Amino acid sequence: MIRIMVADDEPLQRQYLRTVLEEFPRKYKIVAEADNGEDAVALGMETKPDIIFLDIRMPGFDGIEVARQLKVALPNVKIVIVSAYSEFHYAQQSVGLGMAEYLLKPVESVEIIDLAERLSDEIETEREKHRELEETKATLKDALPFIRIGFVMDLINGNLTDEEEMKSRTDFFGLKNPLCLAMNIWMDNLTTQNNFRSELEKQIVQRQVGDAIEESLTEWPEHFFISLGNGQFTVLLAAEEGFDDTALKNMAMNLGEHICDRVRMQTSSTVTVGIGRMGRGPAGVARSHREALVAGEYRILYGGDQPIHADDVEATSEYANVLRQGYEKNLVMSVCMGDWDRTVRSFLSLWTEYISEDTQLARVRLKISEICTVVVRAAVESSIAYESLEESLAALEQQVAKETNMDAMKEKVVNWLNDLVSKIRTSREFRNVNLIDKAVRYMEENFHQEIGLEDVAKQVYLSTCYFSRLFKQVKGWSFTEYLTHVRMEEARKLLTTTSYSVAEIAMKVGFRDARYFSQVFKKHAGKTPGSYRRDEASRILSTRE
Repeated sequence: MIRIMVADDEPLQRQYLRTVLEEFPRKYKIVAEADNGEDAVALGMETKPDIIFLDIRMPGFDGIEVARQLKVALPNVKIVIVSAYSEFHYAQQSVGLGMAEYLLKPVESVEIIDLAERLSDEIETEREKHRELEETKATLKDALPFIRIGFVMDLINGNLTDEEEMKSRTDFFGLKNPLCLAMNIWMDNLTTQNNFRSELEKQIVQRQVGDAIEESLTEWPEHFFISLGNGQFTVLLAAEEGFDDTALKNMAMNLGEHICDRVRMQTSSTVTVGIGRMGRGPAGVARSHREALVAGEYRILYGGDQPIHADDVEATSEYANVLRQGYEKNLVMSVCMGDWDRTVRSFLSLWTEYISEDTQLARVRLKISEICTVVVRAAVESSIAYESLEESLAALEQQVAKETNMDAMKEKVVNWLNDLVSKIRTSREFRNVNLIDKAVRYMEENFHQEIGLEDVAKQVYLSTCYFSRLFKQVKGWSFTEYLTHVRMEEARKLLTTTSYSVAEIAMKVGFRDARYFSQVFKKHAGKTPGSYRRDEASRILSTRE
């Protein structure tokens, strides 16, 4: 049985949908109706439908806000946006928020049934997969701890690189949100064997510490926790896709403090919690774990029994002093502009002022990581895919980690920057072409209306000035030249193939003043509209003869 909720402020529309769907009483059941956004959210939470038919325009919350709230609580629900034609663009945008489909009013009954059938098939497939997954879990119950350890070790060691495989494996463990941050935890008093009278006592305390950490992690429902042995533990945390970096950092630091407090109170040991930065995808999580390891190493300088975030280690504060001199700004601007010469000059300045005199290779590697992380953040703002950047940065860090020659390290970073700037240039060109193609489609569909530069710029969310320059750069025509060209080509067609008057054709191609239209046409075609029509008629007649 497929459970359905209908949310629409029009009673007739709700009744129509109910009538159509209840023709199949053994397959579909209407479990709730709502005529406003607040009721739709409440009833959706209460009845947990499989499919929701949702109007965009409703009192209270609109359909998009209702969908956004329900998708958090019911991630598997299929949401169908139902909208009027005037809201069509709005409905299209909603698909990107995880909607299953949209329908335009008035909706034909066959459309409703066809869509319901397709979504029902998807739901049944998902249910079958869930049943199979639960059966597999039951079969593998005893082996699950070892499977979990294997998964985490593969991930933090960089052996797992495929994002689809990572998602499949986290789905197997029931995680709804992606992994995004790593912690590494050390028992502070395990550095010398003299702290324990026997190996048995040591193992007992390690077990107690592990239990205390697990109790603290109940505050963060979605996570992986494993013991690495010898007094070390690793935690991977999951969070929603759009989670803010700063908020995640603060929450992770609070969790680290709770872990330290609980271990101190419940055991004879204390712990240090190293915390990495946010990182999405396999490469991002692996890098977050490496950052957690580096942060934890600073317990030697800062002391144990506390959380230490990757942003707060000594190299970061030293780095901040260098960046305040302006090197970071120059590097970021150069990367975002796709300016290779300026990028390499800025990096070499950083290398000279900040890195080259350091004699500790571990600190050099950490500084390189800090610099490249700043560059990655700048590149993200330039619309480079975040996952690909994480992977390329992880690969660079692995290369630098194996290198012992400073000049070779510098060369690897320069090559990486070169590749990154090239990607930014390519990405920007591709994005610009797509934006202008979208603008051109809008112009070709609406040239008969009074549209101007500002109207079209709004369609691609650009300022009028920037859009004008970008249009000229991509098309080689000014906006006005191209719009006139489109209108004149249509005018030529109408003059040749119809009997419309010149005044009527002027209106059909976006001119209210027939006299001005004739002037523009003559400038474009070299003759008046009347002359053009007569000449084309003569040419066609002579061709036929």
